[in-house]
Amino acid sequence: MPEALSESVTFADVEGAAARVAGRAHRTPVATSRTLDARLSCRLFFKCENLQRAGSFKFRGAFNAMAQLDAGARSRGVLAYSSGNHAQAVALAGRELGIATTIIMPTDAPLVKQRATRGYGGDVVLYDRSLMIDTMVFLWQRMKLIVEPTGVLGIAAALHGVVAVDGRRVGVVLSGGNVELGQAGEWFKGRL
Repeated sequence: MPEALSESVTFADVEGAAARVAGRAHRTPVATSRTLDARLSCRLFFKCENLQRAGSFKFRGAFNAMAQLDAGARSRGVLAYSSGNHAQAVALAGRELGIATTIIMPTDAPLVKQRATRGYGGDVVLYDRSLMIDTMVFLWQRMKLIVEPTGVLGIAAALHGVVAVDGRRVGVVLSGGNVELGQAGEWFKGRL
């Protein structure tokens, strides 16, 4: 395993992240409910990340990661795949840091999420989920790989001409683990 992957997150890493997001991310409140405490016989604490910039905790991670990019990476921009909160977080972090962002979103992503992502400065590129399923089937039939739906977006974009790859050397990250076989059976029905 590469050394970077074998390292654990340290307290110093957390402190560094906190310093990078200070003044950028909101310090969201913690709420309580006596009614729920009584009903559940415990003390509940709700961290209100719905009040965070871009509407979720994901802004912290996006900003922290993007703030650590070197000048070369920043100049190339950031590409992300999301239909919601992560999309908005990356677009907002990019705007704050002066980094161009392209967000790949499904055509059926909620309009409010698409508009917010664009409003934060993200260049939104929409894709058709059926192309994703066709790509999953292709990978299964030809490469014997089960890849999760969002894990095929990069290769789907290349296979279906959304992204020009002719003559280029292209790396595509595949991910898996979030595939329910019953759902995959429904997606693949009539395509195998």
